[in-house]
Amino acid sequence: MVDAATSGRLAIISGSGRLPRLLADVVAADGRKPLMIALQGFFDSDPGPHEVVTIYGGQFGKLFSILRAHGCRDVVMVGEVKRPRLRDLRLDWGGIRRLALVFKARHSGDDAAMRLLTDTFEDAGFRVVSLRDVAPGLAAPLGLIGRYAPSRQATEVIARGFSLLKAMSPFDVGQAAVVHGRRVLAVEGAEGTNAMIARIGDLRRNNRFPVKSPSGILVKMPKASQELRNDMPVIGSLTIEAARDAGLEGVAVAAGGVALADCAELARLADEAGIFLVGCDPSGNWVSA
Repeated sequence: MVDAATSGRLAIISGSGRLPRLLADVVAADGRKPLMIALQGFFDSDPGPHEVVTIYGGQFGKLFSILRAHGCRDVVMVGEVKRPRLRDLRLDWGGIRRLALVFKARHSGDDAAMRLLTDTFEDAGFRVVSLRDVAPGLAAPLGLIGRYAPSRQATEVIARGFSLLKAMSPFDVGQAAVVHGRRVLAVEGAEGTNAMIARIGDLRRNNRFPVKSPSGILVKMPKASQELRNDMPVIGSLTIEAARDAGLEGVAVAAGGVALADCAELARLADEAGIFLVGCDPSGNWVSA
């Protein structure tokens, strides 16, 4: 476990969504000064009172110089970042020196690409930490998160869904899936969780899933080889809204393995939609022994 109480500044490499700002708020409340590194083209939240510096993809030299100048030894990566097109990169000398790595990462699976990125930071003398190291309260807890609880039948489906995700894990695919009974309705690919959920609506409209709403459960957990220090799965308000719009019965995520972009807000949205939201152990159980 990384010592989250270290006194140095924490650099937050910030993609899109609310999580970077939430993390900065938590870190600051704990007495540690965050430095938000906004990734141009992705960062879209209000940094609030926190210091923010913007960089483009490929500017490794500039990034490392900024981190050293601000006394940042520890780095955490949060927020959504899509793979950039080569023409969108602005390679500085540090990026050019690492051009082979850039090409290798672009043609690797997600897990391999994240490991390459982590190695790059550590080779430069930085320490990559995970969100749950510095802000464990932002990770999903075990048990009920919203008001509604899964039925016994839904609990069995959740366990089946978690088994499915674990079975797919060696193939570097599928942080999430939608399951109903013994049927797998959708598996997450490169499109992301929310786009995958949207496909359920298409199945209903095309009569490929002619089951009355609410039905179908979203399950989400990290892959076995996933580098949680820079690629921790997350769900936010758009995920809950997508689940509601698709007529799903509920959402089950891995406790401690999936970040929640504002737990209280997600619970409120799930309650308003009448769907359950739970954190589960690796077997898919949501009730602690």
